[in-house]
Amino acid sequence: MAASEDGSIAPADLSLYRQLREAVESAVRKNGSQFFAGRPEAGPASLGGLLNQGATCYLNSLVQALFHSRPFRQLVYAWCYDESVHGAAEACIPLQLQRLFARLQLSKRAATSTKALTRSFGWTAADSFQQHDAQELLHLLVDALDTTADGDERRAKQDSGPCAPEPSPLRLACDALRGKVLDRLQCCVCGHSRSREDPYLDVELEVSGSGTAEAAVRRFHGAELLTGGDQWHCDSCGKRRDAVKSMTLSAAPPVLMLHLKRFGFDMATMRRAKLMDSFLFPAELRLGDIVAGALAERASEVESATAAARERLRQRLEAQAAGPSTPDTPDGGAVDSPVAADGDDAAAGVQLPALHPTADEAVAAGVAGARYRLSSVLIHTGTAMGGHYFAYARPGEAFPFAAAHGLCAEAEGGDRAEAGWVELNDAGARLLAGDAALSLRRVMQAAVGGAAAGDAAAGDASSVGMVAGEAAAEASEEGGDAAAAAGAAAADAGAAAADAGAAAADAGAAAADSGAAAADSGAGGVAQAAPAAKPKPSVGVEGNAYLLVYARCDDASDAAPAAVQGRELPPDEVLKEVEAENAAWERLKRAFDVRTRLCRLQVRWPPVRNGDVAAACGGRGQAAPVGAAGAGARGDDSAAVSSPPRLGGVASGEAAADDGAAASGPPKDEADEDTNASGVEVPELETALRATSVSPAADGGEARSAEAAVSGAVLEAPVSWTTGRLLREVCRALGPDADAAAFVGRPGVSLAEAAELGLLRLRRWDAVGGRPTAVIGGDASDGTAAVSSLGLGAGSHVCLEGRREGEEWVPYDPQAMVLALVRWDPDAADAALGVAGDAEDSGAGGAGCAGDTPVATPAFTLEERLSVMSKDTVLVPGGAAATCGGLSAAVASSELGVPVSMQRLWAIDGDSARRLDPACDDVRAFGGDAASLWDLGLAPGARVIVEVVAPAEATDGAAAGRQAGFKAAFDAERSVIEIQFNLPSKPSEAAPEGVRWAADSTAMAPDFSERVLATKQDTLAELKRRIAAVLGPEVDPEDFHLARSARSREQLKDGRLLLGDSQRAQRGLPPRPGLGLVNGSVVHVRWGRQLRAEEHMVSFLSFDPSQAKRSFAPLCSLPVCQDATVASVKRLLRDALVQQHADLAKAARDAAAEAPKAPPALSRLRLRDKTRTEAGKILRDSQRLGSALPRLGDGYEIAVQRLAEPETVSAGDLVVECRRWNPATFKLSPVTELVLDKHATLRDLRGIVARKFRVTAAAKAAAAGAGSREGPGLADTPSAASTGADSALPEGSPGRP
Repeated sequence: MAASEDGSIAPADLSLYRQLREAVESAVRKNGSQFFAGRPEAGPASLGGLLNQGATCYLNSLVQALFHSRPFRQLVYAWCYDESVHGAAEACIPLQLQRLFARLQLSKRAATSTKALTRSFGWTAADSFQQHDAQELLHLLVDALDTTADGDERRAKQDSGPCAPEPSPLRLACDALRGKVLDRLQCCVCGHSRSREDPYLDVELEVSGSGTAEAAVRRFHGAELLTGGDQWHCDSCGKRRDAVKSMTLSAAPPVLMLHLKRFGFDMATMRRAKLMDSFLFPAELRLGDIVAGALAERASEVESATAAARERLRQRLEAQAAGPSTPDTPDGGAVDSPVAADGDDAAAGVQLPALHPTADEAVAAGVAGARYRLSSVLIHTGTAMGGHYFAYARPGEAFPFAAAHGLCAEAEGGDRAEAGWVELNDAGARLLAGDAALSLRRVMQAAVGGAAAGDAAAGDASSVGMVAGEAAAEASEEGGDAAAAAGAAAADAGAAAADAGAAAADAGAAAADSGAAAADSGAGGVAQAAPAAKPKPSVGVEGNAYLLVYARCDDASDAAPAAVQGRELPPDEVLKEVEAENAAWERLKRAFDVRTRLCRLQVRWPPVRNGDVAAACGGRGQAAPVGAAGAGARGDDSAAVSSPPRLGGVASGEAAADDGAAASGPPKDEADEDTNASGVEVPELETALRATSVSPAADGGEARSAEAAVSGAVLEAPVSWTTGRLLREVCRALGPDADAAAFVGRPGVSLAEAAELGLLRLRRWDAVGGRPTAVIGGDASDGTAAVSSLGLGAGSHVCLEGRREGEEWVPYDPQAMVLALVRWDPDAADAALGVAGDAEDSGAGGAGCAGDTPVATPAFTLEERLSVMSKDTVLVPGGAAATCGGLSAAVASSELGVPVSMQRLWAIDGDSARRLDPACDDVRAFGGDAASLWDLGLAPGARVIVEVVAPAEATDGAAAGRQAGFKAAFDAERSVIEIQFNLPSKPSEAAPEGVRWAADSTAMAPDFSERVLATKQDTLAELKRRIAAVLGPEVDPEDFHLARSARSREQLKDGRLLLGDSQRAQRGLPPRPGLGLVNGSVVHVRWGRQLRAEEHMVSFLSFDPSQAKRSFAPLCSLPVCQDATVASVKRLLRDALVQQHADLAKAARDAAAEAPKAPPALSRLRLRDKTRTEAGKILRDSQRLGSALPRLGDGYEIAVQRLAEPETVSAGDLVVECRRWNPATFKLSPVTELVLDKHATLRDLRGIVARKFRVTAAAKAAAAGAGSREGPGLADTPSAASTGADSALPEGSPGRP
């Protein structure tokens, strides 16, 4: 921004600011000054951050991680948006992600908003304050990109004809994150296996017991033995057999994401919990080597498990051949299924099933030799209940401009892999340094050391745990007691390491856990080793890392698609949009920089006189009118006060500087063409793009707009000005016609001349207290102090103060008790305001109401009447020690001239008026005449109402509570309230003539433009009568009801309720319940009978549990009494449904349509409490509705279920939902509800389910052969309790079978 040598603002910049002032102010109001924070040319802050919308830190951290993944970013840039194909830009997720990446890379702003992206998700502002998981968002985002890619590829296939179309760049972007995993099951008896390859976005690694990323990856590839109830049905054996389940990474993506499973469920506390165990990860991950080692270990484990399972089977077959069949017992720690040996040959010659040849597991070609370099780390701090996400990123080669931004420098004395790390925490971006950098370096170096398995010095306590853990892992391959002993040794070593220090404890405990886990996975399910010591929670990077992002760095990483090679910039359309946004933002920032160097002042008129406090008599926030009781009674020439000056003629701000530089439009190179950049997130940027030149005259008029509260001018003063120049510019801004004679005592002297003579000075103005305060620059100001040193903010109020020649300036005393006096004289005020009578009847907004008492309100408000009453200003002696006695004496000696014996003094404090004269009992409690005004709540500038009363009444302390004079008028005005209401929608029936309704009213957005007056002592019934008079002369108050808002379902029912009951309490009357309505309260008017206090409008919704998607369909709404029984409510509902059916049947006959389904019989209706998404407990016929539903109220929802057969439900019954599993189709049947006694046993339930689903012995045998696990008790005879309960209802009912 251009500036002159003296710090003044260049005219071109000032002119630009005036053009964009509204846009700048709007941006500041919406976004704060951070909107104008720019990026430096180099350094970590040049990368840019993302603004947090409320609770979107998880989104910001994930977007930053994806942006710094070069393959993904390049492929997103390679995609092109077509509005005719992809729809509206606002709802296109790939386009908004592309634009967000472009702004992160190229925007001039320090932080970018994500609102455009979240709006494309369909989120509202409320969704931005909901906390979510970063990994969950990753999956949703990739699904959205896949959906768009599907459409692109379908259209490309149609256009390409017989030629194979190119894959969509979005598909390639998703594939850059997506690898493949091989899920395999292998029988331990015959070796038969079944495998399936599935894609993955992130590899989920166990944190607990792993310690390092390498150990967690090996653990991911470990073998899981399925025994006992978890046995697998082998197709080759035709039986359930022990099996080994394993997972293998078969394809490695360009961007590998490792999700650390830190969140789980604590069964002890029954709450979600976060694992903060230490987890080390290397800067370079040799995935191919780790997978190769893990597969070799797993092959040995599978071989041992197969040998052990075949040996157990051989022993059992030999035992069967030698004698009678023995019951199945645990053998060697594993239990075979009862059906596992069915049909096995019991001949003397025992033959085991043939062992299928098993191919050696080798590392897949897509994983062999795969190496990755750590690209970014997502950190989650906090607990499972809430926390904060941010990211660490290492731009390096992944960011094309990293070298230019100074982010590739090697760390001093460190490895290049540890250099250039940046913390991206929402809007902030900074180079990782200090403790955070040391923690990250320690984590990466320790991970490398952990992989070396014990290369640490012999004296290092942490190496003891690592070496012992490896010994346990080696021993576990051999099985037997050796693995258990090694695991116990590892645990002891881990505990010893814990005593050696925090870092050593973490490593040792992690190694101990790894050893114990390895021992547990020994062949044949051997006895488990003793558990290792629980690792201590870690609060650093190692304890809070949540998602690790690795970029592939081997030879395969160079095989990028041709479409993205060298693609470092977004498409041209997006690039132009960002460039246009940058240009608009730079213009706004230039204007904002001018704003920071300007001080916007509200200049009050008229000025005040030296040492005179008469300006304060105008009350709070009002200009002091000059009248007979003011300056005219002083007998000097100050009575001829000039009127407020006109505000034209002199430009404000820098354009009115002494050098006479005229305001001009921006230079030609500053002009921007009228473009609308698509996707601009902040409307102020569009304003900056559309801004054109403004003529000096028009701009000057805008800058000098009049203030609403006081007469004066608005001046924008550069902070580089001195107080002397500020005074001159204030005088010039007020105009040449402003006369200073009344304030300096010299006729014909202008403000500018008076300022040159030293007869004027500037003071701050208290707009609330209505009085001048401190002198700008100090009492001894010589006019050389800079405006920047005064502490003046935007919107500060100032005023001029004048003195006569030869007078000394009266110093300002901040503790001087200056009070504004107003003499209470309602008759004189009404006469001055031209009121013919004492009051006018205003009623219901001017509409009469038969039989109703109108609300009597004066034609003018209390403040309007006080403004024309006689005033004066007094200085109560004593300063901070001013007393009530001093106030009374000051009032008596003021121009109001009210003797002490006839004074009743009042102060307005919000919604109450307080007595201040010493005769009042409240003041006597504070000491009477000696009571401190500060203790009574008075501050300098306060207003005191002086009421003239008879001497006897003034000294009567009990008069404080009587409603007379000023207090009566004050309470009457405070009691009158204006109620806003809407015109209801058109009545469903024929409305009488003259009824008003809203033709275009919507249910949730009514227009509350109607007004009615009432008092707080009025009842709800009286308010309804007044509203009825507005709606129409034929409208009865019983035809409609009221609610507090359009969204409220609760009616205002009791007509005896007061609209407000505060006045009764103040007057000592017994309290009555009230609605608490205040002036401006809103009530919503709806047609329909008003319910009684004990009635509630309940909504009934149909519910069918057999539907796959639980949904509720509205039936009707009925008023019900809370004391009614459920049976009576059913009858009421049945009658309503019958009437509804008759109306629908008639309409169907008229339209020749299909007749609706008849309503069910009363005995086939079931009522249930409705929760948010489910139907809850059953309501029994004998229950009272209010006792069964404690939260019953207007708008309460009850689910209605149609039964096939009648039912009877008792208090001790339970509702159980059953769904039958079909193993042949892998599907569940629709839900069937069973009602059974809560004391029924599992045996009873089996019998009921068997009869309900007609499970026969043959069906059971077939299910067992197919791998079903229904169990032997299913066909057992049910108990007598079950039989009796079951026979109460016929079979086939949705209730009981």
